[in-house]
Amino acid sequence: MSYHFISASRIFPVEILFLNLVGVLSADRMRAMRRGMIMAIFVGSAIITPSQDPITFVLMAIPICLLYEVCILVGRLRERRSRKNGTGLPEGLGDDETSPLETPTSRL
Repeated sequence: MSYHFISASRIFPVEILFLNLVGVLSADRMRAMRRGMIMAIFVGSAIITPSQDPITFVLMAIPICLLYEVCILVGRLRERRSRKNGTGLPEGLGDDETSPLETPTSRL
């Protein structure tokens, strides 16, 4: 039973990276939440590991923390690239405003 939780915990960084790619979670927000996330990773690892010794949950938590740091790095690089290419959000728009869309002309 606990092995399912261990394999599910490996998907956690992929979910974080997906939230960043979709635009729900920014790299700045991930950096701000770093301490809490590391604490939650260690507590979650202590709960779901099958044995009671501290070495097992530490050996499980450290790779997940490193993968979280990689997610922050990938998110920061992706945001920097989107700002450089101009594919980010248009400047001057609020959260509740729609962006102007260019409609393609029909060839018919």
